[in-house]
Amino acid sequence: MSHMRPIILISITTCYLLIPLISCADDEDLKTDSSISYNFGSDTDDNTNQQVQLNIELPGFQQLAAGYSKSSSDTSILNTSQQFISIATSPYETVSIGTEYSFWGKENSLETRSFKSDIVVNYDSWSISLSPQLNIVSFFGENGNNKFDLYSQAASISVNYFGFDNYFIGANYYSNRFADDPFFFTNQTQKNTVLSLVSESAQLLMSSLEKYHSGLSVGRLFHWGSHWGSAEISWSESKTSFNPVKIHTTSLFTSLELSKRFNLNLSVTRQSSSIDSDPLFSFDTGIEIHW
Repeated sequence: MSHMRPIILISITTCYLLIPLISCADDEDLKTDSSISYNFGSDTDDNTNQQVQLNIELPGFQQLAAGYSKSSSDTSILNTSQQFISIATSPYETVSIGTEYSFWGKENSLETRSFKSDIVVNYDSWSISLSPQLNIVSFFGENGNNKFDLYSQAASISVNYFGFDNYFIGANYYSNRFADDPFFFTNQTQKNTVLSLVSESAQLLMSSLEKYHSGLSVGRLFHWGSHWGSAEISWSESKTSFNPVKIHTTSLFTSLELSKRFNLNLSVTRQSSSIDSDPLFSFDTGIEIHW
């Protein structure tokens, strides 16, 4: 798979060079809007999550974003972090393109590096996006030994419609496939042998690697006082790559404009799995500052 890395670098470079050509500020009445946000969440298993994200709107409405998040639990071997950086052309164009690099996992345990490209088509009240992605998943044994990599190819598609006055609806689907099915996927004895070389935390974190994800959402914009707000409910189903567990998630999200510069974000999520009878509830609060 080493031949894939030059292709990724060329794709990212080409995308970056095309940005000034595709993006143009035809809409002079629009003002650039940059923001920084902080989000804190916790769940009924006493896990916590913190996230900071910076969005910068450049001249021509090109988008530059970067973020960092970390998750903590009573069991330190499940603590993970995530970082990403992305750049995209103006979302006000009929066709917008972008690219993103992200890292997720626990250092020297299980590490995932992803390279993603985005193509978004905006037409009338529709927005359709297609995102091919390459993932490099690194597994480690105890004390960071016995490292080996697996490569997977993924793609997602999302369709959103905004033509119902203040209502909007969306659907999305994500599929992740390992480029070559590792031999230990089909032979339980070999699988157990390989897993015995992988650290305990890596085995537990493997359940976060999705094989597919599908979702639906419905939302509405509304006035409250002299400000705008939005509310959205979403449903999703996902399945992990390394075991047959299915996860069902229902989430309610609302964003309230407190002023022209401040937004308050609130969400509550219910998650259940096919192997656990007790659902998991999580609650998130976030603040956005615009300039």
